[in-house]
Amino acid sequence: MDRDGARRLAARTLAVIREKNVTVTAASLAYYAFNSLVPLTLLLFVLVTTSGRVEALLPTFELLVGVDLSQFESTLRAVSGNSAGRLRAAVLALGIFLWSSLRLFRGMDSVFSEVYGTRKAVSALRRFLNSVLVMATVAVGVGVIAAAGLVVSFRVTQLLWSVVAPVVLWALLTVLFVPMYALFPGVDVSPLEPVPGAALAALGWTASLQALRLYFGVSQSIELYGAAGGVLLILTWLYVGSLALLVGVVVNAVLANRVDADADWYPGDEATGDERR
Repeated sequence: MDRDGARRLAARTLAVIREKNVTVTAASLAYYAFNSLVPLTLLLFVLVTTSGRVEALLPTFELLVGVDLSQFESTLRAVSGNSAGRLRAAVLALGIFLWSSLRLFRGMDSVFSEVYGTRKAVSALRRFLNSVLVMATVAVGVGVIAAAGLVVSFRVTQLLWSVVAPVVLWALLTVLFVPMYALFPGVDVSPLEPVPGAALAALGWTASLQALRLYFGVSQSIELYGAAGGVLLILTWLYVGSLALLVGVVVNAVLANRVDADADWYPGDEATGDERR
């Protein structure tokens, strides 16, 4: 693709993003993703605290995420030491996780339907399977991030790790995202059609995660603002990740000529004669 082709692709993609309010939808997806990950983390934490191995697992978790958890040690001790409400907390967390995951699926499904123009009746079974796919993608995505960090950390030096880890993570996330981009449009897609959007979304996730890790490592704001600062950073990361996923949807549809925006949505004078008709 030459420079003019890339410019036209960018203009068409931006026009569709603006017309479909993708940035606003990304904010709602980030909220539901946060509401899914927090109770999921709580469920895992309840399981770990029940086994009494919190302190033994903290160094491994720090290795996976690249964040020093010593500043949260007092909070972890307080939570793990209180066993009275663990069962109630686990039940509540499970309910919130299932509800938020369903809303996350509905949000993703609505974007695919808007972009591809496939608003049609979907069976309850298909909705259930698609919602499971979204939940699995979120859960496995977090697992892939952790596993890639753990494996590469043990196999390479620190300098090589900083170069290899993002590439490995990008490749794994691309493979993980392809099924979602292939199944959710509701139309027949070619085998390679989902790949550009999946690769772009994986790139957004990888870059935002590296930025988040770097910020956690060098910034003092977490110590200053505590949990509130951490929540804000996670929400920002989830918004960037959600936006990357949705932009990937638009890019795939634009590349396959399945969608176009009205001329009014194009930046400046980018709309061509075909788009102005």
